[in-house]
Amino acid sequence: MATRVLVVDNDEQVLNLISHYLATLGFEVDSANKREEAEALLTHIEYSLVIVDFSLTSVGVEKSDLLKQMSGLTPRPKSIVLSGSSNAGNKVAAMASGTDLFVEKPCTMTLLGAFVRGLLEIQQ
Repeated sequence: MATRVLVVDNDEQVLNLISHYLATLGFEVDSANKREEAEALLTHIEYSLVIVDFSLTSVGVEKSDLLKQMSGLTPRPKSIVLSGSSNAGNKVAAMASGTDLFVEKPCTMTLLGAFVRGLLEIQQ
């Protein structure tokens, strides 16, 4: 059975690029371009990993914080937050909300794949 990954990004090009790349690595990939869509998927499907754009996390907004929702799931999926900003405050906020890894965009797909394998402890 393939490892299931959810990719969440409001940029359709980025969403499709990451989703397609992970699928070529053998992952079963679902995608969402809105936070609400991701929240709905998370309530019905068990994911091993969620990759989410920082702008869609709503870190600091208690009622809609996607990262906090994930931390309450059993089992809790691993998470990678992607951001086009190198703002240290964003990194701290994401890490404090329970993400496993914060990655700045742009990021090569090869590097992202290595991060994914490392988090999921998958041998190459």
